[in-house]
Amino acid sequence: MLIRKEITALARLLTIGLLLVNAPTLTLAQDAEPAWVNFRIHTVERGQSAAWEGLMKERRDAEEAAGRPFRRVFQRIRGPENAYLILHLDGAVGQTDIAEVDLSSTWGDRIDNTLESSVLLTVQMFPELTANLDRWLTQDTDLVQVRIRTNAPGRTQDYHDWQANELFPALAEAGVTIRGGRLYLGGSARTWVRLSIVEDWASLRATNPTFESREFQQMIAAGDEMIVATEDLMYQYRADLSFVNE
Repeated sequence: MLIRKEITALARLLTIGLLLVNAPTLTLAQDAEPAWVNFRIHTVERGQSAAWEGLMKERRDAEEAAGRPFRRVFQRIRGPENAYLILHLDGAVGQTDIAEVDLSSTWGDRIDNTLESSVLLTVQMFPELTANLDRWLTQDTDLVQVRIRTNAPGRTQDYHDWQANELFPALAEAGVTIRGGRLYLGGSARTWVRLSIVEDWASLRATNPTFESREFQQMIAAGDEMIVATEDLMYQYRADLSFVNE
């Protein structure tokens, strides 16, 4: 059994709280059907990166051959380089039609032998928390920014509505490619995750007039009033370990 020796910053923040105990219920629009995506966080043992990447390529090829929709792998930067974020649907809540994958029976043991830790989280993704989805589905990006926010007790519905009605429409207008969701399994259900595509370092540093406006700053301040914990992380997309089936 794999013993967790170390949990990355992302996992430490997301695992605050108890699993779905007193999880707040959201009131959603009638056409707002959420989807569930697994966020698997791997911290690789020193000296095991090559073996881990080889096994990830085996998994990539097997899932792509089986016709699964996607598997996206990101490597942490501005932090421990041996930390990875993997987005996939394997075993996610509500996923009953995922094709079986043809992999060696020893694959699980071999991947465990390369890891310091492995954390599995399930995030409930909401269609109303999406901006420029067409680019998210098709664009191979170099960088992805992960923003994690935990709202105060009793403010979950308010924070969802603020994101859906104010934040995401403003980000869409500003041209930001972003998806958002709420932690469903693996930690506090008051924790939200937003992933935004960053084309390159230059675009990250560039000034967007929308973000400089007084109205936008006031809107962000209103959202911040509902927040009790934050974390911002940067990952680099590993296209060589990933696939997206059109």
